[in-house]
Amino acid sequence: MTTLLPVTKGAALGATLSLVAAMTCWSAPRSGVYTNVCMHGETGDLGGVNIQFVADEPPAGVVWLCEGGCGWPMPMTSIQLKRDTIRFSVTEDDFDEKGMRVGSNTYRFEGQFIRSGLALTGDLPNFRRLILTRQKREQPTLARNPIAGRNEDSTPYPVRRCNSSGR
Repeated sequence: MTTLLPVTKGAALGATLSLVAAMTCWSAPRSGVYTNVCMHGETGDLGGVNIQFVADEPPAGVVWLCEGGCGWPMPMTSIQLKRDTIRFSVTEDDFDEKGMRVGSNTYRFEGQFIRSGLALTGDLPNFRRLILTRQKREQPTLARNPIAGRNEDSTPYPVRRCNSSGR
């Protein structure tokens, strides 16, 4: 036979408030390098998204969209941080065969900082919700370049092999 101890309203309220505080006070680290870039085993092509973000005042960041290789870094604009949510835009320029700018596309993203990284959605064609893993770096340097999986100081980024679904 199990004996239940009486719980006072004050104890129940205190336990509930403690649980709510623990759930709402946890804050994911924001500044960092977030990526899901992977390398296709047969071709060596890179695919995915790489974000470097610094949650200073004002916040700043750059985004690389990788398809085959990683394109030029695109600065984040219109960055909005609210609790553990981020919204931002990037503009991708289009060039002709002579290297002349012929247009641009602006894409909007929204993400939620989670314990393992960043859950990201965007308005690019065929862009689904992605989980970007936070890399183990203290502070990102916005000059780093993920092309070929290396940054300017030759420290390799951990570029993983893509699984059979391409991610």
